[in-house]
Amino acid sequence: MWTYSQSENKFVQKTELPADAVNVSDEVVARAHAAVAEGLPFVVLGADDITVAPSPAHVWYADTQRWMDYAYQYSDTTGGLYPTSMLASYTDVPKDLMPVTEGVALGINEARAQGLAFVIVDGETVDVAPSSEHDWDMDQRAWVLNTARAEARADALKKASVPTVVSIKQARLALLQADLLDDVDAVIAAAATPRSLKIEWEYASEVRREWVEASGLMTALKLDNEALDRLFVLAASL
Repeated sequence: MWTYSQSENKFVQKTELPADAVNVSDEVVARAHAAVAEGLPFVVLGADDITVAPSPAHVWYADTQRWMDYAYQYSDTTGGLYPTSMLASYTDVPKDLMPVTEGVALGINEARAQGLAFVIVDGETVDVAPSSEHDWDMDQRAWVLNTARAEARADALKKASVPTVVSIKQARLALLQADLLDDVDAVIAAAATPRSLKIEWEYASEVRREWVEASGLMTALKLDNEALDRLFVLAASL
């Protein structure tokens, strides 16, 4: 029989044994020697029980009593993923490296590709935000909707869906349907209206939103932004 020391991680035969020394069988010793020869980590679980890692990259996870393949190391400081097998080649290794599985590394890369935030729960689990409008709440340990950001994004999407230019024909038809064409004609015909504005309205091939705002037509017709949006959406459909 041999004696194995967990603190020293080796088999010993001496009179003064470590406090955690346990007797192990010849079979356990033989399997341990074979593991060492192949460069594989091992853990002795009992006198006749030893577990050997499937590969050098595997780490014994004591809480779940199993080997985990921590193929990468993640640094929260740099936000970088470092292949475990290549750590020795790095000259400046972050001090906050955390071993993560390949599945976690894939989850991180997918989250980044979608512009989503993420939180690494442990080496086996990454929690990705449901949307870019969610923030991680440390107290609740959950993703919480950022209302202000969500509303800003909704407004941006709405504006992006509103056309900014339509043909003069579309503009006139939209104004006609909205009962505003006569009002526009009256503003254009007024003596106080600049001649340049009259020429633009008569000879332009298209109407741009910024022109409507800058020309004073928007104010003269008492249109707010939402009303002008509806007009352009209507015009684009005609």
